Amino acid sequence: MIRCAATGEAYGEVFNVGNSRASSFRELAETVVRVAGSGRWKLAPFSPERAAQEPGDFVSDIRKIKRVVGWEPMTRLEDGVVETVRYYRLHRKHYW
Repeated sequence: MIRCAATGEAYGEVFNVGNSRASSFRELAETVVRVAGSGRWKLAPFSPERAAQEPGDFVSDIRKIKRVVGWEPMTRLEDGVVETVRYYRLHRKHYW
């Protein structure tokens, strides 16, 4: 965000922030449960209406933010989840 704020060419633009490596919601859920050491996930099939709207797999196209401000991800999914869990555990009184 700081790079975007400090780059004139970024003014008024919309950027995708993500990773060029696809991760499913299932992979994310499994990672969170494993890293947190608690919780569980349950597969809930889409209703026919939802399935008709679902675009399928999605991978963020980060070429624009990389070109305009030079940003690219440097943190693997699991490492980011580890840091996120650690942060919320440390600051839980502010969130729960």
